[in-house]
Amino acid sequence: MSWDFDRLLRIGVARDGEPCLIELGRALDGKGAASVGYFWSTGRIGAGVGPGGVRIRRRFGVMGKGERGNDLTLEASELRALEHACHDWARRRDEWAAFYFSTSGYPAGFGGASYYQPPGKDSSAIKLGSEGIGGRQGKGLVGSDDVVPLPDAVAVGAGASVVAELWRRGERHGPRQGVLQGVRYALCDDAVVFDARRHGGEVRRREGDAVHLEPGEESFVTALVRVV
Repeated sequence: MSWDFDRLLRIGVARDGEPCLIELGRALDGKGAASVGYFWSTGRIGAGVGPGGVRIRRRFGVMGKGERGNDLTLEASELRALEHACHDWARRRDEWAAFYFSTSGYPAGFGGASYYQPPGKDSSAIKLGSEGIGGRQGKGLVGSDDVVPLPDAVAVGAGASVVAELWRRGERHGPRQGVLQGVRYALCDDAVVFDARRHGGEVRRREGDAVHLEPGEESFVTALVRVV
């Protein structure tokens, strides 16, 4: 019987209808230490857990920066701090506004649209403008991001603190003075930062590699903590 990757994902999802970790394989190094490969059953992100830490890699979605692009290794303590930050992110992200560009619904490489979503759980995204094969319609995004450090860090769990707010300034929509669109978490004494916004966030080492997390993947981080 052939067991391809997509079939394993379907089995994992069918088990209880909720995303879960799927173990893909194990390997032993010369000292007998095991490394285990996992994928989250959405198929969009996975991780390798071994003696060197937890290596998170994104398969689909927004890619991070750095040499490997969508690939970040965390120590166990950093992963636990990220879990605390993710729970806080999930609790508060609907309070933030969002400005973003999306290619969803457009042929790959042929256009996209800009959106503004006001704060509030039930708020709807407002299409500002689009560009595609037929040309440009409406207005695009014109503002800039502003990182505003807090006077004092706010702890949200062991090893995790909110150290700055992320504001959007200069857009045609939203409050004239700007609008809050996220926060920056410092993990393990600022070794790793997590810039969290309403529709996703980037976890990165200072001047190093990064990986992007999507809403709902806080459960993925919690599942990894449980197996480390």
